[in-house]
Amino acid sequence: MALRQATGARLSIPPEPKRLTTMRGTYTALIFKTENQTMKKTKLIISLIAVFAIAAVAAPTATFVATGNSVDYTPSADVAAGDVVVQVSLLGIATSNISANDLGALAVSGVFDVPSDSVAIPAGTQLYWDAASEIATATASNYVAIGYAVAVTTTNDAVVRVLIK
Repeated sequence: MALRQATGARLSIPPEPKRLTTMRGTYTALIFKTENQTMKKTKLIISLIAVFAIAAVAAPTATFVATGNSVDYTPSADVAAGDVVVQVSLLGIATSNISANDLGALAVSGVFDVPSDSVAIPAGTQLYWDAASEIATATASNYVAIGYAVAVTTTNDAVVRVLIK
């Protein structure tokens, strides 16, 4: 089969399509033969663009669900707004009251004022949550990381401003 382009170049389509194998799979492409060198380059570029476009729509390994500023949480007991909740290594803060067995949300990012152990803490210090005493501390021990101090505290401060992460 032969075609003529507006440029006057004669194109011929091979009787069988060519197969192109990539890391994402095998694709069928028509390879055009032409008498015009410029047309060869143009067709090759168009074919490559088509192959990469097909490869780009392969099945994703992950699907976006949410921005991750909060996570769903269903407590077994009532949770008050401002309560710090630890789930194994994930720490979140309730931004509103959540009744027992009702679905609510915990903030897992943001800046919060939380009770501290009343020691001087420089800004940028990594902090940990002592669930038994319900305070943030700079001592790691076996506590869960809560985030970083974003303001200097002194020994007279009862709270520390924390960027939770």
